[in-house]
Parts: sequence; structure tokens; C-alpha cells
Amino acid sequence: TYEEVNNFVWQREQEYAGDDTIVRLSPVDIYQRSDEVDNKQITLRLDLTHYKRTLTDQEVNNLLDKIAAAAKEELGAERV
Repeated sequence: TYEEVNNFVWQREQEYAGDDTIVRLSPVDIYQRSDEVDNKQITLRLDLTHYKRTLTDQEVNNLLDKIAAAAKEELGAERV
């Protein structure tokens, strides 16, 4: 469900981002085809802000990759 995915991503963000990073997560879209009731596409917006410096693209991408890998392993979710 959307709630499971949202909670999972939120927990992993808090775990992986570190104490100096502010994390905001918000839903953007939930799409489900009428002929494919077993699958949903959920789009989330993730805002990361570090207290002391600008995060690099590599740092942000590494965080997103970790979250996506964990979601695939634990929820069967895919990053598209």
C-alpha cells in the first residue's frame, strides 16, 4: 500500500541520511491502471537539506540508491 511504501522510505531516510540532514517526504502521485490491480506506481518527493553544507549529487544519489535497494529487497518495489 501507499502507506507501507511511505513509512518504509521515511524510516530508511532517517536511518541513512544522518543527524545533520533535514528530510522531508511528500506524495506526488499514485497511479494504478484499471486492468492491473496488483501494481501501483507511487511518486514521492524527497527533499534533503544539510545543516552545514550543500549535499553533492553523489551523496544524494547514494542515499536514493540505498533506499531503492532496500525497498526492492523488502517490499518488492522497483525504482523507475
